[in-house]
Amino acid sequence: MSFWYKIRLIWSFLKNRFVRLSFAIIFYSILVLWIQNYWLFAGIPVLFDMYITHWVNWRFWRKRRKDQTQYKIRGELLDILIIAVIIAIFIRSFFMEPYSIPTSSMEKTLNVG
Repeated sequence: MSFWYKIRLIWSFLKNRFVRLSFAIIFYSILVLWIQNYWLFAGIPVLFDMYITHWVNWRFWRKRRKDQTQYKIRGELLDILIIAVIIAIFIRSFFMEPYSIPTSSMEKTLNVG
C-alpha cells in the first residue's frame, strides 16, 4: 500500500460520523470532569443530536433542507427544552448557587449551616 492510500483510509475513517461523535464525547467528558460539574453530562444527548440525528436546527441562521422538514416540530420542542435547561444551569451556577458555611467564623454576618 502506498503512503497516500493509507492517508486516504485514515481520513475516511475520521470522517465517519460515529467516530467524530466518539471523539466529541471523550473531549466533552474530559471537560466536564475538569470542571467537576457533573450535571453537564446531560449535554451528551445534544452532541448525539448534533452528530447523528439532526433533529434540532443548531444552525438556525440557515434554511433547512427539504428532507429535514419532517423533524421540524419535534426539533423545535427539543430546542426549547435544551435552551431552558441551559438557561436554568446558567442562572443556578452564576446567580443563585446554594452554599453552606462550614464554620461559625462568620456567625455574626451569616447563619451557620
